[in-house]
Amino acid sequence: MSLTASIIFLVGLQDEFRDAHKYLEKARRLSVSTKNKVQTAVIDENTAQVLVAEGKLKDAEAIARHAVRVLDKTGHQGF
Repeated sequence: MSLTASIIFLVGLQDEFRDAHKYLEKARRLSVSTKNKVQTAVIDENTAQVLVAEGKLKDAEAIARHAVRVLDKTGHQGF
């Protein structure tokens, strides 16, 4: 793969991550507005997975830990 093709691929990948974050942020806002803690934690799990794919491991860990705590408190399983 040429350098140009690699750059185009990476820019496209960044756009995909950006779109995923926008979708998850909107879903989280809706979930919070309905006070559905379990659904919000599931969305947070998904956000953490996107962050892992981006290589943002510290951010992913913080979000994942919070999601797991909520799921544990409500008797649900996460990750």
